[in-house]
Amino acid sequence: MVVRILFPVIIAVAWLLLLQSTMITDVWDETHFLVYFYTQSNTIWDKLAIIWTQPIGHLYRPIPISIASIILEQVSLSPFAWQLLRAINIILLLGTLASFLYVFWRWQVKAYLFPIFTILFLFSGSSFISSAWFVNLFDVMSLFLFSCALVLISHELFLIAGIVIGVSFFCKEISLLFAIFLIIMLINKKIHIRSFIQVIIPILILGISYWVLRFNIADYSSQNDIYNFSWETYGTSLFGFLESFWWQNMQRIQDMYWFGIICLILSIFAFKTDTNRLLFTGFILFSSLIYWQMFIFYQHDVIHYLHFIGRLYLIPTALFLLALVLWARSIIFVLIAIPILLGGWQTYHAHQRFQYVFHQIEQLSQKQTSVFIHFPDHKGQINDPFKKIYIGNYPQAQYKIDIKQGLLIEQ
Repeated sequence: MVVRILFPVIIAVAWLLLLQSTMITDVWDETHFLVYFYTQSNTIWDKLAIIWTQPIGHLYRPIPISIASIILEQVSLSPFAWQLLRAINIILLLGTLASFLYVFWRWQVKAYLFPIFTILFLFSGSSFISSAWFVNLFDVMSLFLFSCALVLISHELFLIAGIVIGVSFFCKEISLLFAIFLIIMLINKKIHIRSFIQVIIPILILGISYWVLRFNIADYSSQNDIYNFSWETYGTSLFGFLESFWWQNMQRIQDMYWFGIICLILSIFAFKTDTNRLLFTGFILFSSLIYWQMFIFYQHDVIHYLHFIGRLYLIPTALFLLALVLWARSIIFVLIAIPILLGGWQTYHAHQRFQYVFHQIEQLSQKQTSVFIHFPDHKGQINDPFKKIYIGNYPQAQYKIDIKQGLLIEQ
């Protein structure tokens, strides 16, 4: 019990302590959401009606936005509103970890794998950015619901498990991967065909319901949608996804591309059967289709939208790690720990630098009636009437953001 419980608890506490230095200030979409929410004069019921009937920021993911709105409704705008929502992500990530470890115990996984899984799950780039940027509530909540469903499956509550996974579609579309993972579980005899049918029926009903709503509320794969598929870019995006899968960021130098590819290939060959090698090759390729066009570019600037890309790896890497624990040779963890932990450290350190720039801007706003910052990239433009901070294409502003170095400098 020491290895299965005490070690993961110690690791989780160390992770929580490490997170303290990433709680600096709200950035980018965190600020956008807080400004959007607190500038709405509608009642909470009106806000929820909008969330469920209209796309918010070209997204239709009503459950996480509804929960965030209900939480914010209970508190007035304060410097700590963003911390409250980040705390929700942290709690859900720890709940996900606890659920996975409980399932391992139910399925009699070897004890030494419990702390290994804990380290690789918590200290990855995807977990760091998900816990320190509350906008990733979508992926975090989806994964949490799937982990709860696995607990239910371990207790043979198959219908309820299917409902829980079906509900996860209303958190994020990537819940399609959970259905794929259930098929893999069926092939590996972790679930019987009759039980699988009980799980999959509510998933299909709720999943189809979600997609019908999404197609009618948000135009899929149009200029108004966040997805815009193009075969011309798929090859580049596929390579970027494969190479960065275990690194969980896009901050590599060219000479290191080969290492990520080798780690992914060897992790596939670490499975004990050819069937699983084929299944997880398919799993990776299917994931790359879901994330089509997301991994075309590498990050060369400190202040860049790719800083947040680690969030996209959370669900596919967590499911892959889960599979490695269940069906692969354990020696593979020695290899993949290198890119996971190094990539996690890169993301952790980069997020501190990213937030520090905006913390400096906040300090300026406390000394002036309003602060204008030159930053021409439209993805990072901010109009915050509460802090009196305006970041955008203001070439005559006194200050500008040096995107390469991650510095606030006078012009």
